Amino acid sequence: MGGRITAWGSRAALVLVLAVAFIGATDANERWRSGLKPDQVSHGALSFALTILLLAAFRRVPAWVLGGGVFALGAGLEGLQGLGLFAGDAQLRDLISDLCGVLAAALPYALGRAHGRRAAARERPEPATRA
Repeated sequence: MGGRITAWGSRAALVLVLAVAFIGATDANERWRSGLKPDQVSHGALSFALTILLLAAFRRVPAWVLGGGVFALGAGLEGLQGLGLFAGDAQLRDLISDLCGVLAAALPYALGRAHGRRAAARERPEPATRA
């Protein structure tokens, strides 16, 4: 039961973070993040938060798939900014910040998960063989 509550709570928080990201991407005046400087910090923090929440909400999906999706979303938004469809301008530094945020969230999770699988495999009793 606790796992389900955690998953649904993470999904609810994910919707909130996505809403803030959407408002920030479409707000030409960028009023909502006037206190967060520089822009790269907010890109990295948002990518980190999205990745963490996705990992918590969808635990059966591999970390590289979720992290790759968040990075692809960031790259797509930067491309749309380059085309003039969203507020701001496309910057390579923003894309690098997105990648750093994703890696900071996904790498420890993936490494811990792999370590846990190896430890569990070592602790399993070997099947008895019949003579």
